[in-house]
Amino acid sequence: MQPAGAKIDAQQAIAAATAAVPGSARGVRLESRGGKPEYEVIVMPKGATSPVRVDVDAVSGQVSRSSQATEGDKDDDD
Repeated sequence: MQPAGAKIDAQQAIAAATAAVPGSARGVRLESRGGKPEYEVIVMPKGATSPVRVDVDAVSGQVSRSSQATEGDKDDDD
């Protein structure tokens, strides 16, 4: 069951994130940004030593942005 406002679930968000940044998901959480639901997925890219944060719109399933994960992101086990 998806949280209010979300049209996709966490597994779909992970699939979108790893399609955009090939690798393995290390964590996922649903947040509200600007009043809109958005998944934050931490991906360890193949062959990389640092994880990447990939934000996925929880309504459309589209990747909205990706960036180097911060220390706080790296510890996310959700």
